[in-house]
Amino acid sequence: MASISSWIRERFTRVRPLPAVTLHYQSPPGDEPAYRLHLRMQADGSGLLIVNAATVLHLNPTAAEYAYHMIKGTPPETVALEFHRRYRVGREIALRDFAEFRERVQTLISTPDLDPVTYLDFERLHRWTLAGAFFVTRARKNFRFDRIESRPVDKGTGVLCDQTIRLVWFYSSRGYPSDLRRIRYRDPQTNKRLVFLTNNFTQPAEVIADLYRCRWQVELFFKWIKQHLRIKAFYGTSENAVKTQVWTAVCSYLLVAIARQRLQVPLNLYTILQILSVSLFEKTPINQAFSTADRTMREGVDHNQLSLLDF
Repeated sequence: MASISSWIRERFTRVRPLPAVTLHYQSPPGDEPAYRLHLRMQADGSGLLIVNAATVLHLNPTAAEYAYHMIKGTPPETVALEFHRRYRVGREIALRDFAEFRERVQTLISTPDLDPVTYLDFERLHRWTLAGAFFVTRARKNFRFDRIESRPVDKGTGVLCDQTIRLVWFYSSRGYPSDLRRIRYRDPQTNKRLVFLTNNFTQPAEVIADLYRCRWQVELFFKWIKQHLRIKAFYGTSENAVKTQVWTAVCSYLLVAIARQRLQVPLNLYTILQILSVSLFEKTPINQAFSTADRTMREGVDHNQLSLLDF
């Protein structure tokens, strides 16, 4: 009876995650390409892997353990035995998945034009799918899948294939059991062949490719918002509230830019916005406020300051 109880406890007890630690790895001198790895293990077993301080990977607990052993330099056979003991999976499967994980990290290290943020956590992607959101991401070269369906494409648009696929690897298929859409695309500008994965089956394939290609414009737009628009926080969280606040800030910025051009103000937009923020309720003509500020800036130099190198 005791043996049965221990067997049940061993089979159905939740696997205890690795301790929350922070690991660093620097490639040896002379290795090409040189790279750095930074791993943060969370208390729940998930992890955050940062490659060369530029590429961020959100890892589920099993992928975080693979990253932990990769940085520690654990032999693959030892990793397979550990996963066989902890997760009761076949050693061949663990060896294959560990090799796949290491190869994916090496791909991110040697390929600088991949996504700045790459998700290995297929469980997270599946939660997005269940929540009604869609994503578009790159697939690596040796991505393993089973093809379920192929749709006709117009190769004149750059789309080479449009397929419905299903993941093959054990952990990937367990984290994302639903179908995915695979689109192979040739960029007419660079002549590169790219492979996209998405859960959006309604938009045309060329639209999916354009969404990925324009992702940098979206990033630059949000960067511009943070640098130029005075949005400390959003007063509402609904779509209409966010759009209203963003468009109000954009209109204010454009009005200031128009006023600067018409009045021929030599100050930059950032300085003008600073002046307006402190003199908003003063009854001063706008051109006079700018000219006074400009004169104050020119006359504000302290000419009595000694020169350090004036011997």
